[in-house]
Amino acid sequence: TAAWTALSGLFQGESGLALLLRDHLIQRLVTHVDNLDKTSVPPSALATRPLPGNLQVEAGGNGEQIAAGNAARYAPYVQAFTALDPAAAGTAYRRLYPLIQRAYVDLGRPQGYFNDRLVAVIDHLLETPEPARPLAVVRDERGRYRFVDPDLQSRSVGQKALLRLDATQERAVKQQ
Repeated sequence: TAAWTALSGLFQGESGLALLLRDHLIQRLVTHVDNLDKTSVPPSALATRPLPGNLQVEAGGNGEQIAAGNAARYAPYVQAFTALDPAAAGTAYRRLYPLIQRAYVDLGRPQGYFNDRLVAVIDHLLETPEPARPLAVVRDERGRYRFVDPDLQSRSVGQKALLRLDATQERAVKQQ
């Protein structure tokens, strides 16, 4: 409840809060951050509601590519994140840090500090390349889209999420 109340004061209106899963919010946020540099993440490890719809693709010069319209799926998430006041978010983070650290320990990290992990994940996300768009994709044997470029496909879930944004959204998220 304390975390939800703190977040309520950070977002401009209810739309940003509506993107989060309220139950076990602190644990979900800690788990979400902890998994952003992994190659795969179970949906149950995320603190946000699933994106609406499916990846939007269009025909390109060498096959399918992520469509420009795909950015609209991410727009509410990007807008909510980039609208956060960094100073107010920092204040809420410091106030809730004992709960955050407890959730991190509960993940099986009794010797580490979540703040160190957060900084490492932020650094990792900032290393996401900014290739020319649109990005080529292909369906795998299970019908899921994969990046054609093996380097992009080998990236973490957090970096792949940034790559699925349009270039303007990616820069705005990195700046925030």
